[in-house]
Amino acid sequence: MTVSARFLDSSSVPLAPPEEAAWDALHAAAAARGDSLAFQRLVNRHSPALHRFCLHCLGNLQDAEDVTQESFVRAWHALPRYRESGTFRPWLWRIALNRCRDLARSRSSRLRWLCNWSSDSPPDAISPSPSPDETAAHRADLDRLSRGLALLPENLREPLVLSAIENLPHHEIAAILNTTTRAIDNRVQRARHRLNSWWSLQP
Repeated sequence: MTVSARFLDSSSVPLAPPEEAAWDALHAAAAARGDSLAFQRLVNRHSPALHRFCLHCLGNLQDAEDVTQESFVRAWHALPRYRESGTFRPWLWRIALNRCRDLARSRSSRLRWLCNWSSDSPPDAISPSPSPDETAAHRADLDRLSRGLALLPENLREPLVLSAIENLPHHEIAAILNTTTRAIDNRVQRARHRLNSWWSLQP
């Protein structure tokens, strides 16, 4: 599946295995009691995806690294007050998203969700040994997708990227964006419809 297909395919609805949320809840509870090893396991599990998430938000590698680290520091200090059992990932992502928004506002720049695919790309984004033609086609697909995403309003772009790139289930996206699952279902559908309409008009 191409990267753009993840955004355009309305049948793609990610689901999170319940055992993953249970694992997070167990380690978050231990970390809240001061278990630094449990917290380090949470860091190891979530840091690659959180860094990618921040990179998509900010479009800058150093900023993404800084916000990722800061988000874990803030989470560590806030864990003694954490009482959202089973929802650690959206809680952590919300911390990161708020910091990304703050950073974007402080620089008087708009929040950008651009596909900065490098070593953090999903495994199927680029084949192991792409031909020059395949590489060129892939880059053209990403450039086109980035232009389309930039035209979406933030309230549609954010849930679509969280769903299509980060593969988060809609109930977690709702928790991150402080809304309802039904609202996320509607926003992702509207975002895909707009993106598909724009895509079909491109040469």
